[in-house]
Amino acid sequence: MNSIHLTHPGETIQQGEELAYFSFGSTVILLIENGNFQISSALREGKEIKYGEKIGCISQ
Repeated sequence: MNSIHLTHPGETIQQGEELAYFSFGSTVILLIENGNFQISSALREGKEIKYGEKIGCISQ
């Protein structure tokens, strides 16, 4: 989910202090041939997936 996270607790800020940061998500569309991919049983609708996390494997 894209959002802005405020990190500065006070009302005044000094030059160079962090005020906030942007958090960006992304969407990936994966096209697979029918019957060639076994989706991981841990995968659920709405679950966040981290970079490098296994989502399934190619069936032989």
